[in-house]
Amino acid sequence: MKVVFCSLRGAPGVTTLCLLCAANWPAEHPYVLLETDPAGGVLANRYGAASLQPNLLGLAASARHGISDEKILSFCQQLPDGISTVLAPARGVDVRNALEQLPLHQIPDTEVDYLFDQGRLLPGLCDRTAGADVVVIVVRPIYEQLDLLLSLAPDSVYESLLGVVLAGKGPYQATEIEDQLHIRCGDRAMLLGTLPNDPKGATLVVSEGPLAPLTRRSRIFKAAQSIAQVLAGLKASQISPEELLSQEFLDSLT
Repeated sequence: MKVVFCSLRGAPGVTTLCLLCAANWPAEHPYVLLETDPAGGVLANRYGAASLQPNLLGLAASARHGISDEKILSFCQQLPDGISTVLAPARGVDVRNALEQLPLHQIPDTEVDYLFDQGRLLPGLCDRTAGADVVVIVVRPIYEQLDLLLSLAPDSVYESLLGVVLAGKGPYQATEIEDQLHIRCGDRAMLLGTLPNDPKGATLVVSEGPLAPLTRRSRIFKAAQSIAQVLAGLKASQISPEELLSQEFLDSLT
C-alpha cells in the first residue's frame, strides 16, 4: 500500500504525522518512509544522520534500471527507534530532480507499505499523488484551508482514497467537515482524525525520538497512533478497491 502524507498550505505537521504513523505501523506490516518533499528533506539534519548516503537521489538514479522492494530497502537508513527511511537531500531542486525520475506509480505494489512525506502540495495535485492508494491531507480547520481542500478534493480521489486529518482546533466542527467531504467526494473520502495542538509533544518527537517514553505519553503520539491503526487497517482488510471505498466499510473503521 502506498500512502502519501501532504498539506495544502502552511506547515500543519505533515512530517510529524508521517513519522509517528511510521513509528506506530504494525510490526507485521513491513514499511518504508520516503522523504519526497519538493522543498527538500529535513530528517537527516533533524536526527543527525551520520551520512546522507544512501538517499533518494541514488534510488532515483538506480530506478532507471528497474525498481523493487529489495532495491528500495537497500537505500534505507535507520532513524531513531528503527524507522526505515529513504532520506532526501536538503536542497529542494535535488529532490525535484529525483522525483522526475521516480514517479509514484513506479513504486511496486507488494507486501511492503510505503509512506511518503510529500510536504505541501502545489498546483497539480493529482500529478504528485497519482498511483497512491491513500492520500492523507493535513489541514487546519480554518476557512482558507478548508475552502481549498474542498475545492481540490474531488480531483484528488480519481484513483485514491482521500483521508483528511485536522490539525488543532478551529471554528468548524469535525462533523461539519466530514459532511462536506462526503458531499464533494461521496464514499471516496473520510476524516481520519484530529492532531491536537501539542507543541510539547511535537518537540519531543524531534528531541527524544518518535518512540521515546516521554513521546509516547504525549497527546499527539496517541492521536497519530489511532490514525496509523486506521490506515494500516485499510490494507489488513484485504478487500477489493470497490469495497475499500464503500460507505459500509468506512463506517466500520470509525
